[in-house]
Amino acid sequence: MEIGLRHNNSGEYYPLARTRVRVGSDAKCDIVLEHEGIAAEHFEIRVTNLGIEIDDLESETGTFVNEHKIDYHFLSNKDALKLGAEEYSLEFHQEKRSRGGRCERCGVELDERSSRKVSRSILATGASQQLCNRCEEKQTTKKDASNTTSIFNKLQHLHSATRKFTKSKLDDLSLPDRNAEN
Repeated sequence: MEIGLRHNNSGEYYPLARTRVRVGSDAKCDIVLEHEGIAAEHFEIRVTNLGIEIDDLESETGTFVNEHKIDYHFLSNKDALKLGAEEYSLEFHQEKRSRGGRCERCGVELDERSSRKVSRSILATGASQQLCNRCEEKQTTKKDASNTTSIFNKLQHLHSATRKFTKSKLDDLSLPDRNAEN
């Protein structure tokens, strides 16, 4: 699903390309709106697990959602935002372009080139996952560390068992007492 702002008069559409987007008239903002009454950093929108949040960044003219001045608010599809004299609508769209999906661990968006189907350990369980390169590397590193620890523990146990066996066999051997010969 794609989320964006649409200017009600011009129809211009501004997609929210990240989960945290700053909107204002300053060139450093993620979405730059050059209308009268829009502050350098007017508001911030965050897409979270709880929903879509908007925070007014103490703009002089304020941020209005459905004609109510807000400091903080959860947004819904088709909410009307008023910034200065300009009006925008929040829109949700089903994505039309083909994507690789999302990483099932961290949720990052995957394009078709970077998405991978899962590693051997997960395939052994019959399940499959899509992982980003970073999560797959973490999984491989964790698995390698686990294998190394397991091998180390087995070697330590083998070493201990060998020492016990050798000591018991040495005790069984009767060696002549050197003091008795003197």
